[in-house]
Amino acid sequence: MVMKPQDKKLLEYIKGFMLENNYPPTMDDMVAGMGAKSKSTVYVHYMRLIGLGYIEQFGRTRYRVKGMKYIEVS
Repeated sequence: MVMKPQDKKLLEYIKGFMLENNYPPTMDDMVAGMGAKSKSTVYVHYMRLIGLGYIEQFGRTRYRVKGMKYIEVS
């Protein structure tokens, strides 16, 4: 699996959001930040980032961006 430009855009958005707000973005935040029309589009990129190892998911509500602390997803 190869990182696509939209995957990189989402990863950078998540990192920037966390640095600015000290909490993770919701799926709605990610949709708005990516300028996407649906959650499913963003979800595909989110799951690809997990598959590539850039994001580690623990259970349903926790994930870790590589190099950042563990956080709760709201």
